[in-house]
Amino acid sequence: SPEGRKELRKKILSYAQHSISILNTMNAQGMITWDIEGQEFPHAISYVGSPDKLDQVAPEMKDIADEYFALFKKAGFRTGICIRPQEFILGKKQGSARQETVKDPAAVLIRKIKYAKNRWGCTLFYIDSNIDGAGLLMSADVFRKVNEAVPDVLLIPEHENPKYYEYAAPYEEMRMGAGTMAPMTLATYP
Repeated sequence: SPEGRKELRKKILSYAQHSISILNTMNAQGMITWDIEGQEFPHAISYVGSPDKLDQVAPEMKDIADEYFALFKKAGFRTGICIRPQEFILGKKQGSARQETVKDPAAVLIRKIKYAKNRWGCTLFYIDSNIDGAGLLMSADVFRKVNEAVPDVLLIPEHENPKYYEYAAPYEEMRMGAGTMAPMTLATYP
């Protein structure tokens, strides 16, 4: 409803302002929004990771998202978003969707990055589920291609191998035990 959308906008922008105060306290450089499309689908497709489909998947966020990212940019932070190398397909049945493996995941990532970069100025990209259709880790060559196409962004893949560090900054989480880079990786990519 129009009233519901007004309330959603108020809550989202309030959340952004609160987040900005936390980021300032932390002396942060940027932020990443994990799921701007909402999280209405079950795991393992819960993170849509397709900002170019925001207007279709979550039309209630269409205008709010622009204001939301603008607040962080105005506060001096780099902005980022979660994307996936799969193609998100919204089902015809209410609440149904799937993530489809593609032949050229680099092209999908480049398209999504360029969309978020052009629309919101995003330069930080957490890449969720960087595995292929067989459940194996994607080749580092995917990230090489993306890095060559959009060299002014930071790629943060969820899973990693040592070669990824040549093109990306793989995701590590201190609360999950990460603290420092493996000595061999650090020696290879100082």
